[in-house]
Amino acid sequence: FFFLMIRRPPRSTQSRSSAASDVYKRQEYMGNFNCEMLRSEDELGVNLNDMKDALDQQSATNVKMHMGLVDNYVEIGQKLLLDLKNEIEGLRQDLNLMKQRILGSNDEISNTTVPYIDSNFRDLKMAISTQKDENTKLQMQITELKKEKSQLQQLIITCNQKVQMLEEQIGNYTH
Repeated sequence: FFFLMIRRPPRSTQSRSSAASDVYKRQEYMGNFNCEMLRSEDELGVNLNDMKDALDQQSATNVKMHMGLVDNYVEIGQKLLLDLKNEIEGLRQDLNLMKQRILGSNDEISNTTVPYIDSNFRDLKMAISTQKDENTKLQMQITELKKEKSQLQQLIITCNQKVQMLEEQIGNYTH
């Protein structure tokens, strides 16, 4: 792990200087990097605590040893990065496969559903046309029946008038 000495601004300073702010940002970045490195312990089979202990045990003057440990961290980071890149590529391939399946399903649905809908639409148009024709015929029949009714009512009125005239004539003969 990389440990940084964090310099906080003096208590008398109300706001952080840009240099202090940069230190805090680096601290946050390194904290995130360390979390990623810890997460990779299980994936890579590397015990980072052992490496940290080894780094802590080394003398500050033994730069070569520290550089070797830093190189190990870099190597672990590169392996982790490669694993993540491979995982991303696998996910992209899975995504493309899912897209192809969805497009295939859409095509299949379109090929089976559209003809069925077209057939039903044609049947509906024919049924509507047939119903319109039947409605027209029924309307004509109703009109004819109304005419016949009117004619029959006229005949009934005429017959009633003749019956009344006949009754008046018969009544005149019976006196």
